[in-house]
Amino acid sequence: MTESKKEEKTKTPPPAKEAKPQEAAPGAESGKRRQAKISGMSLAEIEKALEHTQKNMGGLASHYARTLLARKAFLSGRKPAIR
Repeated sequence: MTESKKEEKTKTPPPAKEAKPQEAAPGAESGKRRQAKISGMSLAEIEKALEHTQKNMGGLASHYARTLLARKAFLSGRKPAIR
């Protein structure tokens, strides 16, 4: 009985599973760029995003637009307007 236990311990472990190639997320397209984080945007990128937001959302009342405006004020050295 002890001999069989020793043999089991000396067996080589099963081979490691091969890594599967990573697949793209179901909804992601390889050609589209993900939206950048606001904290990582430059002043020019923020202004471009504000124009796009105003055009597509019909104003600057959304949370995203207000956050862009606050970041723009921070980068330009002004205090953000009180909401």
